[in-house]
Amino acid sequence: MSKEFVQENLDGLTDVAREQSRIDTEKFRAMALAKLLQGLEQGAIPDSALVEIARARLQGDELFDLFERWVVKPQEEQMNQMLPAMAGPGLQPGVPMGPGGPGGPGGPGGQPMLGPGPPPPPEGSGLLARMGVPAGPGGMIGAEVRG
Repeated sequence: MSKEFVQENLDGLTDVAREQSRIDTEKFRAMALAKLLQGLEQGAIPDSALVEIARARLQGDELFDLFERWVVKPQEEQMNQMLPAMAGPGLQPGVPMGPGGPGGPGGPGGQPMLGPGPPPPPEGSGLLARMGVPAGPGGMIGAEVRG
């Protein structure tokens, strides 16, 4: 039997969807706590935060708020610091890479391109014309027919 069937037929449980939502939230809460503990153990979160997190929980602060403060926001700040380095000289993060933007035209949908794109595929007639032409050291384009 499925958990949902049991929940639907359990006396006193009238809102199965709400109960499933609570179960999911418990799992997310456990994951958030595990990641906070992991960050403290690995040094990604400073030891001083341990005292602050414990005191905040005793005062009733939400675990998810603490997770956002000590895990999510530092990750976002780190990504924002890395973007200017990845943008290269003359490019600024947040500036669109479309026509008229720095660096010339962007990729499909105005997305920035990282380096030259792949060459366009040859047309069908170009492929047929290249049959039997050496593709490079040790290779041929097409099939070799032996008689």
